[in-house]
Amino acid sequence: FGLKGQRAALASGMALHGRTALAAVLVASLVGCGAAHEHMGPMEERGVTHEAEMNMMMPAYCSIDRVQRVCPRWDDTNNQMTHPDTGAKYDLDQQEVPCMSRRRMMDITDPVFQDLAFKKLYPGGHSVCGHGNREFYFMARESAKGRNEPNKVMVAFMSGGWCWNAETCGVMDLQLRTMARDALLNSVAAGSAPSVPQAYSRSDAFKSGIFRQQAEADSTAIGTNRFGDWALVVIPDCTGDLHMGNRTYTYSPDDPTRCITAHHRGATNAGMAVEWVLRNWAHATHVLVLGTGHSESSKASGAHGAAAWAPYIQSKLPNALVRCVIDSSMAVFGPNLNAALAADPWGTSHARAPDGSGLLPPPEEWHVATDEFSTLLEWNAWKYPSVAFADISSTDDQVQVADFEVTGGMRRDCCLNGCGCNFGTDFGVSAGAPAFGVVGGTRDWTKSRKVTMLRRIRRMPSNYRSWLHSGERRNWLASARFTTQCAVPSNCMEHSRLVNFLFLFATGTTVFNADGSLQVANLPPANRTYVNRVFGEVTCTGCLDGILGSESMGAEACTSTLGDAETLFTVAPKYRSDWMALWSLNGWEAPDVARTGSVYRFGHMYEVREGESMGEVAERFGTDVEELLRLNRNLITHVHNPARVREGDVVCVVPQWHHTMDQMGQKICPSDGQRFGEALSERDPLEELAEEGMMPGDMPQVGAARVAPAKRL
Repeated sequence: FGLKGQRAALASGMALHGRTALAAVLVASLVGCGAAHEHMGPMEERGVTHEAEMNMMMPAYCSIDRVQRVCPRWDDTNNQMTHPDTGAKYDLDQQEVPCMSRRRMMDITDPVFQDLAFKKLYPGGHSVCGHGNREFYFMARESAKGRNEPNKVMVAFMSGGWCWNAETCGVMDLQLRTMARDALLNSVAAGSAPSVPQAYSRSDAFKSGIFRQQAEADSTAIGTNRFGDWALVVIPDCTGDLHMGNRTYTYSPDDPTRCITAHHRGATNAGMAVEWVLRNWAHATHVLVLGTGHSESSKASGAHGAAAWAPYIQSKLPNALVRCVIDSSMAVFGPNLNAALAADPWGTSHARAPDGSGLLPPPEEWHVATDEFSTLLEWNAWKYPSVAFADISSTDDQVQVADFEVTGGMRRDCCLNGCGCNFGTDFGVSAGAPAFGVVGGTRDWTKSRKVTMLRRIRRMPSNYRSWLHSGERRNWLASARFTTQCAVPSNCMEHSRLVNFLFLFATGTTVFNADGSLQVANLPPANRTYVNRVFGEVTCTGCLDGILGSESMGAEACTSTLGDAETLFTVAPKYRSDWMALWSLNGWEAPDVARTGSVYRFGHMYEVREGESMGEVAERFGTDVEELLRLNRNLITHVHNPARVREGDVVCVVPQWHHTMDQMGQKICPSDGQRFGEALSERDPLEELAEEGMMPGDMPQVGAARVAPAKRL
């Protein structure tokens, strides 16, 4: 993986979670409208003086108040915010300078944990939530077997809701706010922004699904939570940055009515919790890193942040089996996500683990402004083969759909080749969708999540697994159905129930070669072929169907389907091609006959060679990188960042023959007099046929001829 990249257009401004539209204010606050200060090193309570901490604060842009105050703390007895030192009623509103938290920590061996209930742990100091007026804390509880089971622990990085501008990070309109979203379920102080941790302290939280305690958890019987005797640490995200942030950022600093300073300190907060976990489970044999929501009703997104922390935990616990499960977060976003994060407002480039090492890949190998979150998961899986990663999700989780829409996607953008309104009879314009072609479906939710999951299965190593269910249910790990549900209900076997699937995943071993590379991963399902993983027992029936070229690893990829009244003549301009090139590729008897629903080849498959860049591929075939990206967008050959292509990747190319060069660097067609592409498209195709002494009516009107599969260039 090298770095070069491109940035998508500015975000469209659609509101998250179906709320009121953000309109133009979204665009205004996405890029270049903020000021920030990065926290360059690891942060923990000990060794950080008040003066040093103040020097790490950014200048206030939204107010002149730069006073640092003590964070209030919730009093469960009196049901109010109080001063942690005096006990008097006390509260804060949004703070430019984050409040100072009072430290209160204890180890898991402390007798207080013997009641097996959650205990709140306050790292203190600068561990605060995104609005600067609430302290961060995490929660832990002992195994249901107490100290008799000291070596198995689940570390849950909770979905908190990600934010990227004044509206989604702010407190002005709670309908638009997405940071610390679950706090809205339990507003603990009128007129202020409560923290997520307090919302998690409800008596009914973490009582179902994988979180349900059960001392006798060895049975495979229906209803048994096989993780019921594992210890649990819950790390909230109240900073809007997927546990990856290390930056204080002011959004809309020039607008006093919208200006807000957000303290994206997710990496700092999570790092303090992770350091405590490593100290208390130094001899762990099994660590299950979870990214999930706290309940089925949670509207917070961002579980894939857990994938950033699993490798670090493995590096510090080399003898433990570390597995990472990402729940209800397929990381499927619209085309404008990179633009929304172009300024890196979270400070991911400077996120640090507790030992001072970089939490994320080097910026030249992955960056939030140029890459997909799916690529981050892929990078970690290849870089850390001893860690295993798994996705579990429903196909149409409405929170994920809303995230897709707010970043420029659409619920339906086409009706063919795996798109959202593909009911088997609709072909493009007749269904009210845009005419399908190379530009069709690039913003379609159904097609996008299929392409994302298929490419993940195809590109990632054998330490990756997925489990996909149909419907809208979310946060499977917190659901009572966790112990009973299968991905394919009609074929629900004991080993394919979610609880058993994940238990086999969490305890399955991996075997390595002498050079440290992964040899085999003994992870479910037993049949680990591509076809079984896509169409078998761990994927709901039909949920990944319809994407051309996905039928097998070697299937033809550069194909599409003719929509209503389309012919090879009419579709050629979509590919900057001409009817003769398409006609010769497909071997049909008549290029001008509408063959609605027929699959046709539009280009050639090209396999990227070692050390070859997308720029070199484009130059060889007489085109440019932007055109190659457009041509492959949201197909099985999709390329998001051209710098991420690697040897063996297949991309679709439509050669511009008068510029195409052979392997010796010589033009295949040296004469510039040959006219192809757009130049030909300006002529009447019937006139061209007449020049050849033929008319369409002279050609047999029969079905498409069967031709041999296209060869890769």
